[in-house]
Amino acid sequence: MRADFGVHHVGALEETRLCGARHQHGHAHAAVLQFMAHRDREGIDEGLGAVVDRLLVLALILMKYGNDPGVLDHEAEKLKRDARRELHRAERPMVLILMYFVLPVWLSAGFADWLCHRATHIESTAGAKESLIHLLMFAEVGIPLVAAMSLVVNAMVIAVMIVTFLVHEATALWDVRYAATARTVSPIEQHGHSFLEMIPLMGLVIVVALHWGQFLALFGAGPEKARFDLSWKEQQLPAAYIAVVMIVIVLFELLPYVEEFFRGLRANSGRLVPDKASRQKPGDTAER
Repeated sequence: MRADFGVHHVGALEETRLCGARHQHGHAHAAVLQFMAHRDREGIDEGLGAVVDRLLVLALILMKYGNDPGVLDHEAEKLKRDARRELHRAERPMVLILMYFVLPVWLSAGFADWLCHRATHIESTAGAKESLIHLLMFAEVGIPLVAAMSLVVNAMVIAVMIVTFLVHEATALWDVRYAATARTVSPIEQHGHSFLEMIPLMGLVIVVALHWGQFLALFGAGPEKARFDLSWKEQQLPAAYIAVVMIVIVLFELLPYVEEFFRGLRANSGRLVPDKASRQKPGDTAER
């Protein structure tokens, strides 16, 4: 489906409306035929075809009842409903990918990373300092996650997601740089880090694709006006889904990393950095 299809069919419909209002039936019929020919050339899918059919019906009604605004308003409202349903149907696969693939993979990678930390005895190597960095990264990903799940996604939300992603990447670099001086960062853990770094980017890209107009508007481009207000989604995600996600996040992400932080404090008499790690110079690697 070509991106300029909407421009063509709206233009054809407007031509039909003007012709119908002036009772120029010959030109109106020609406009409808031109519109139908364009539809056949584009080879649109079945779902959008329902919307196009409604447009054609509306065009024919305009030719017959061109001076009756009541008929026009009634048919236009039907067309809007069909268009909204089709837009929802087109976006549904990407929303499902976010809900049931991107988020579960990120949560799984986060818990696996905690297991790797535990296996290297992080409390006596890198200490609570690294655990504090992990909690910071958790917040940097959690803020845009909650915003995307509960708020209307506009230029403001997209800007927050972009900024927090960049900050998260910088924090991840700081985390690995410090960890490498104090403990062994295994190949498995490094591989897990690749998921933890790229999954947020994948989520960001999908959200931007779903709200392309506001993404362009954020940079002063496109036909939409950038919106920077914060408001709740009219249609929230299923309550059961949100409840399960929150429970999983608390049990397998938040609590493990909080436990890791306090374990590090207990092992070092309340200090963030163990004596061994504090003696390491920046750029040094932990002894294997």
